[in-house]
Amino acid sequence: MIISWRNLFYLSLCSFLFACAAPQQAVETTEPPAAVVAPAVTIADLPCAEIRNAEALTITYTSESLYQSGAALPKMEGLACLEVLADWLQTVPDRAWQINVGGEEGYGFDPHKLAEKRQELLERFFQRKGIETSGWLWQTTPDQKRQLQFTDLI
Repeated sequence: MIISWRNLFYLSLCSFLFACAAPQQAVETTEPPAAVVAPAVTIADLPCAEIRNAEALTITYTSESLYQSGAALPKMEGLACLEVLADWLQTVPDRAWQINVGGEEGYGFDPHKLAEKRQELLERFFQRKGIETSGWLWQTTPDQKRQLQFTDLI
């Protein structure tokens, strides 16, 4: 049998390519890792809030913990507090709440209008987080001390 230069070239090229190829590693059939579940938020983890658990659970955010005086939008720190509150509220979806939203007097705004705007924005915020707010009882008040208060309706 006569080997031509062309066949010899192809044979040596194929041998060279096989020699340079990375060795195949055995494919392991392992199960994918379980989803990492963040620990549940507890009531004690709520920042900015004062918690009372006397007759009914009450979560209070006092003056300027969420909003600057006269502002309808929360401050950055206040928004972070509301995020944690929303995470906790998602763990207790069966609770009914009475929510008092306060508006301050003396800043050129009607305190009731300010409280109503805060309520509207809070409702949208919680609904976008997937929290059902239709069973909540909302109230707006001119309040210098409380910007937001959740009371568990037992």
